[in-house]
Amino acid sequence: MRCARLGASVVVVMHYLQFFKLNAEPFSQALASEYFYGSAEHSRVLDCLAYAAESRKGLALVTGPIGHGKSTLARRFLNSLPEDDYSAGMIVMVHGGVTAHWLLRHVATTLGIVNPVNEKLHLLSQIHERLLEIERLGKRAVVLVDEAQMLDSRELMEELRGLLNMESSRGKLVTLILFGLPEIVDHLALDPPLAQRVALRSNLGSLSLGEVEEYINHRMRIAGVAGKTFSMAVLREIYRWTTGVPRLINTLCDNVLLELFFRRERFPDPPLVAHVAIQLGLAGEMNQAQLVNDTITVPLPPASPPIESPGGDEEDKSATHELEEGLGFSPDEIASNVAQEVLAPFEEQEAFEMEAGEELIEIEDPKPQ
Repeated sequence: MRCARLGASVVVVMHYLQFFKLNAEPFSQALASEYFYGSAEHSRVLDCLAYAAESRKGLALVTGPIGHGKSTLARRFLNSLPEDDYSAGMIVMVHGGVTAHWLLRHVATTLGIVNPVNEKLHLLSQIHERLLEIERLGKRAVVLVDEAQMLDSRELMEELRGLLNMESSRGKLVTLILFGLPEIVDHLALDPPLAQRVALRSNLGSLSLGEVEEYINHRMRIAGVAGKTFSMAVLREIYRWTTGVPRLINTLCDNVLLELFFRRERFPDPPLVAHVAIQLGLAGEMNQAQLVNDTITVPLPPASPPIESPGGDEEDKSATHELEEGLGFSPDEIASNVAQEVLAPFEEQEAFEMEAGEELIEIEDPKPQ
């Protein structure tokens, strides 16, 4: 039964954290601000966006492939804007095919307009008056759009250009910052005058090997680990399989820790990382030139001798016994129950993206005025 699997999963999570002495899951895909890792590139992009907002540049663009941290960066930037100086909010697109009227209404809501009207000219007037009010309050208006590649028609691009036409003697009344996949550049080109108004563009790349080391150690430290769980050899293997993509790093490291928990081991080695990566299907993410036959066929390594705890054998045996008792399942039963849960987020996301249905949208609450 699915409920039985979920029950086992809850127990596993609790004891997974206990086993590694963690306060929280270090590689969760949740966009928790405390886990943000400011690489040199991310810090540069944040500085550029701050400059664009402060200088009323009008239109800024942040692009990057899937899983490179655009949404995390967007939220980080939004939270960094002082409420005394900015009226800022974010629209998160989760479905394409929206209309220009829909877009304007959600821009209005993000700017703090409580009851946006339906008639377009009146709606534009509402937005203009609200932007002037924000300026009179001594603030700057900033609207972020995440997953902006879903704005894919010329009509939508023309509406964005219309918003940028709203100016005062001080400059643009609103700064639009779009975060999306690289194809957003092609969508902007549907309206050449808008494409020419991109005042700032940044592209997020993958992390370097050194940054992968810092990223993993940072997340483990935030989760409560004082020392280093991943050796340099293991970090190189993680980098090789993920090519420095943050989302893939999270997925691989999370599953490596889960596999260690099932095996009652505390430190991974490169063969274990390779085995987990293959099970996750990450071979398709690697450059084929990097793959070698012995890596692709690497088996799950045999269990190594238990690592002694500082208290000696008796403490280690006692801790293991407590975990076994608390779980209420044998390791094999747990593995069987949880196996389908491990990849479920990927399967559900793929199904969601393929599904054609009702439009969905998430609006970040605008910051208090």
